[in-house]
Formats: sequence, structure tokens, C-alpha cells
Amino acid sequence: MKKENLENQYYKDLIKDFFFKYGLRFIVISVIEIIILISYAWYYNFGAVAIMNGSCIAGFVGAIVSGLSFVTNHGFFDIFAYNGIRFINFVKQYKCKNFYGTYEYTKSKEFKRRETRLIPLSYLSSAVLFFIIYFIYYLVLFF
Repeated sequence: MKKENLENQYYKDLIKDFFFKYGLRFIVISVIEIIILISYAWYYNFGAVAIMNGSCIAGFVGAIVSGLSFVTNHGFFDIFAYNGIRFINFVKQYKCKNFYGTYEYTKSKEFKRRETRLIPLSYLSSAVLFFIIYFIYYLVLFF
């Protein structure tokens, strides 16, 4: 009986982690892309071509955010973050975390990234949905 409860709790935790790691990001980027789509279409009086162009722009925004998330998740911006922390510590004259160098800072962040390596896929999947809308409008309008 206890083993079944542990398995059920494991799956509940897995679903909760999946939603908060990936689902919430998917919802946020989708809302931003919908705002971009509606803004663009509203500016051009909600024509079919305006919706098509707006969905393409929204898809590119999602793809760019996905690319930046991928690059960030591989540690490209760690040197900037480390120097920002050092600058804030220097200006405010307090020590929130002591790192002995960029290598130690990068290694501490690398451990956290192992759990969230698929986050760019949530942004990319939202971008793909808007590209699908774009291609559907394209096929309907021009064929």
C-alpha cells in the first residue's frame, strides 16, 4: 500500500514540476504572442493578411526567445551575470554570495541547469503553433 502511495506522489510531483517548469512558460509566451498578433492585426484593421503577418511576427518572437533561452541555458551569459553580481556587491558594500571566480559561478549554475534543459522547447512549441496559424492562412488565401 505504501509503495502505491509513493508512486502516486511521484507522478503528482512530476506533473506539478512539468507544469511549473514548462507549462507556465508556454502560457506566458503564448499570451505575449497573442498580444503581438492582436496588436498587429488591430493596427491593420483585422484583415486576413494582417492576421497572417501578425502570426508570423509572433512566431518569430517565440523563436527568438527560444533561441535566447537555449543560449542562456548553455551558460553563454554567465560571465555577464557574474560581473553584474560583483558590481552590485561593490556598490552596495555587502556580500550576498562569495564566489572565487567565474569558473565556480559557472559550475554552480551548471548544476541548476541540468533540471531545466528542456525549457527552450516550451517557447519553441508556442512559436510552432503560431507558424502553423501562419501557414494555414497562407494556404487559404493564396491557393
